[in-house]
Amino acid sequence: MFGNFLYFIIVLLIYLTYQPSEETNFSGFKTIALFIGLIVFFFYFTAFLFRRLEKRIANGDFSQLDSLFHSILMRQSIMAILIFAIDIYGLNLSSFLIDIPLFRYDSYSCGAVVSGPVCFLPGAGLGVRLRTL
Repeated sequence: MFGNFLYFIIVLLIYLTYQPSEETNFSGFKTIALFIGLIVFFFYFTAFLFRRLEKRIANGDFSQLDSLFHSILMRQSIMAILIFAIDIYGLNLSSFLIDIPLFRYDSYSCGAVVSGPVCFLPGAGLGVRLRTL
């Protein structure tokens, strides 16, 4: 639980230290395509890792199962933070969203939209955890 709080602080620091620029690295379409591509890659890679863990459970290989689950969860949490940093600094998503009236005055909702991979991670492992109980 304490680790999740540290991840939250790191994500908050990444978001708050970014200063939106006038120029963006990619066009709007390329940025959205890369953003969606990163989320889809993260989702399928996480699902692959947890399905592989689920197969070990189905085969009855319970040795070091708990440590394997937590290592996958930690690895994917760090990967989600890296993808978030790429979304903020590499794709400049905040620069695109600042023109939308909803995000112009409320920067926190802009951060909530950009932090997709960080929010989806706990649900990815929950299915495996519930099926094993």
